Amino acid sequence: MSWARSLRLAAWASTLAVAGLSLLAAPAGPAPGSGDAHRGRVLFTRSCAACHGLEGKGDGPGARQLDPRPRDLTTQQFRFRSTPTGSLPLPADLERTIRDGLPGTAMPGFGKTFSAEQLADLIAFLYSLQPPEVLERALPEPVEPGPVPAASAELVRDGRSLYYLSGCWRCHGAHGRGDGPSAKALVDESERPIRAPDFRHDPLKRGRAPEDVVRILRTGLNGAPMPSYDEAMLVARDDPADTEALEGLLSAEERSSIEAFRSASPTREELSRMTDAERAALRDERLGALAQYVLSLGHRRGPWYWSFVERPERERRSSP
Repeated sequence: MSWARSLRLAAWASTLAVAGLSLLAAPAGPAPGSGDAHRGRVLFTRSCAACHGLEGKGDGPGARQLDPRPRDLTTQQFRFRSTPTGSLPLPADLERTIRDGLPGTAMPGFGKTFSAEQLADLIAFLYSLQPPEVLERALPEPVEPGPVPAASAELVRDGRSLYYLSGCWRCHGAHGRGDGPSAKALVDESERPIRAPDFRHDPLKRGRAPEDVVRILRTGLNGAPMPSYDEAMLVARDDPADTEALEGLLSAEERSSIEAFRSASPTREELSRMTDAERAALRDERLGALAQYVLSLGHRRGPWYWSFVERPERERRSSP
């Protein structure tokens, strides 16, 4: 039996369970937003349990045949958020993921399936899966990306220097192919192997707008090896730099450009004398440069690509 047919049968079987589950008490615990967690459970069972499992643990009957695997929604490890590392997402973050889906995965968009009220109910149910002590804490303020300048040769060159000086290349590879020296050892929060994206061809799940990339750089991805790069952007002139490891990977001209960027950076002492506003401005400037460099690695352009290759992150993955 094909995986697609197995998944359809699993979804049908899960739907039959709705009547029984609707008799259960609504999940305990506060649920941010205006939705009803009991109604959300019914929706989840009908539309999500085939992959995510009846209790949201990522163990639905179709899960084993999917790569990447469905998320365990009970562990607080939500990747696509506008909140700081380690935090729960805001309702708007969950709504965006449910509505638009995640390109490059089996997660479709449900924007044409659920009404606004149903989305609120489903989000309430997702919050109810979290431990009560976590829900007792107020949700944090969103991390807002700063303004991102338009791409220019100078900005992309600075972003390339930051890509190497902050260590991005160790996972994502010297040329963004996802083949860095640490790539083979990467695992997720469940110790399952996880692949660093190939920036040349892979969809960016959050989106390809520069602000989307900056948001990922600022928040990191919970449950994945990708940390927040807020502090990593404050590279100083006197920080140790492992540029020798890049010999054989980059040309002498490229290495010289990286060294020039480092030499022009403030020292660690000069950074310590900056005000919070000055440090934030430097961080945002560098985050924008790094985002534009990452986007410049994409080969997703040109007549051939436009004619014959899909661009899934340009479209909402709305279910039929």
